[in-house]
Amino acid sequence: MSSELHEKLFVYGCLKPGELGFDHIKEMVDASYEAATIQDSLLKVRDGFPFIELGKPNHAHNQTSGYLLSVLPHRNEEFWKVVDAFEGNTYKRMTCDAKGKTSGSVKVQVFVGKNPRSGTSYELEGKEWSYKTSPFIQGRFRYTRDLIKGDIEVLKKQLPDLPPENLDSSSYWIPIIRLEGSFLVLVSTLEYLLTMKYGNLNSDLNELSVNSKMDMLGNKDPIVQEIISQSDLDSYIAPNDVRISKQERAVIITRAAYLKKLYQTRNNLSHRGKGYKGDIKFTLDAAQRMVEFLERYFSMSGVGASREI
Repeated sequence: MSSELHEKLFVYGCLKPGELGFDHIKEMVDASYEAATIQDSLLKVRDGFPFIELGKPNHAHNQTSGYLLSVLPHRNEEFWKVVDAFEGNTYKRMTCDAKGKTSGSVKVQVFVGKNPRSGTSYELEGKEWSYKTSPFIQGRFRYTRDLIKGDIEVLKKQLPDLPPENLDSSSYWIPIIRLEGSFLVLVSTLEYLLTMKYGNLNSDLNELSVNSKMDMLGNKDPIVQEIISQSDLDSYIAPNDVRISKQERAVIITRAAYLKKLYQTRNNLSHRGKGYKGDIKFTLDAAQRMVEFLERYFSMSGVGASREI
């Protein structure tokens, strides 16, 4: 392993310069990173994340583009621990040949996908991967955002006029079911963002929890700090969870706590229903705040530059 630690890392996904995960390592690498390619490789996407297969010389799109990162000598050991933890258990690090734009042929470390035939994947067919063009954001999030905004407005108008005896009517349940389903997609989008930015495992190679990632996002990301600092925290409507006192529900101590409060609504929907008239106002408030947060985050981080979000 020690001989590997001095090689360059070839990056083609979340750790590329300009991608969300690069902030995680940019202080550990030389700023003069170099464009490069790996021949006889196939770039694919599984569960929203890219991976490459090596040894594909006869494939039509058998070249993967990326960058070579040179690790700063005094951060060497730390760097490899961090990237191994970031990529987690679905990738394995290997040595292969890459071709730098200026340096030519060079031995590099690269993360390839484990069990490439498992799960559902598709080929990028000669394109580079970027979160800015990911269908999880450009497709699923964009259309969910439009859907949930319409449902929020419908429910805001209908709920005040719905008496309790109408709770079994389709006019009540259908928009609520649509709202709840769309909100869970928004939560999934937040989890996708967190994994792109912070990876899968912690330094002890244990799974990095969503709460830990939200702590890092809320307390360290300048975009998040700006968005939440401009949010109206005083009017926040916390989830009505019997396990938490009313006083505790209302308190938001840190920026990370704001995201956790919104995420708590996901738990209430997934595990405890919360579809009745007295509870749906919490979901309405969280859905509106979540969609606004994600919309602003993606726009401020550069997604809007590639396609309108």
